[in-house]
Amino acid sequence: MERVAIKKEYRMPIESFEKALVEMNFYKTKTTPMTIHYKRADGLHVVLSSKSRKKGRASRKVKREVGKGKITIIKVHKDDLLTHRATKLDGSELGKFLSQLISLAKKLSI
Repeated sequence: MERVAIKKEYRMPIESFEKALVEMNFYKTKTTPMTIHYKRADGLHVVLSSKSRKKGRASRKVKREVGKGKITIIKVHKDDLLTHRATKLDGSELGKFLSQLISLAKKLSI
């Protein structure tokens, strides 16, 4: 089975990404203790979660509560509006979206 979500990690607070997603016309669809899901009318789906890094053997540890870690994880895919299946974004579309999201999140965090 092919993975469709593109996963990126950033050292920015999750609140900055939440504000940026709202500015980009996303709406919150689901919140769990570990993730926050956002969607937009064109089918773009973004999942935010967080983790922290530790030195030594346990180099990666996912935080049990979203927003408690120092690193924000972003997963992006597009939902087909007719079949409701997730599809991968092409590289240029993903790069454009992530650069827009990062620049807006940095601007809103200041």
